[in-house]
Amino acid sequence: VTDGAGHQASATATLEVTAVPTSPAPVLSRLTISPKRIAIGRLLPKLVAKPARRPAGTIGFTLSKPASVELRFAKLAKGGKPRPLRTRVRVRAKRGRNRVRFAGRLSRKVRLNPGAYRLTAVAIDAAGARSTPLRRRFTAVKPR
Repeated sequence: VTDGAGHQASATATLEVTAVPTSPAPVLSRLTISPKRIAIGRLLPKLVAKPARRPAGTIGFTLSKPASVELRFAKLAKGGKPRPLRTRVRVRAKRGRNRVRFAGRLSRKVRLNPGAYRLTAVAIDAAGARSTPLRRRFTAVKPR
């Protein structure tokens, strides 16, 4: 490059680009809630090895690789329109089949009121990749 006064300058640069392989997003499948009518109880959500005994229910799912699974809940209005709840439940799940004990309680302070709900589950791996959300409906009922 030459400027108006006749001074010359040149520059060279080397740029090395390395492609970082991205791992595929986790695959969340086989989302189940058993039974479909869950009695509201005292137990907090917890990852368990065996299906929970009544009155608690079990949320089951399968993962393709270890990931954190976010469980979101929405109350279904009379027309079926979902109204999302602020409180979410997160569990660190392993590869394969996982089960979460569920008794209608989201935290120590928040529990579900009786009614129809929609559960949405999303798996998030360590890199932040998210799975396709899966949804299931269930009903929370008063304990006997």
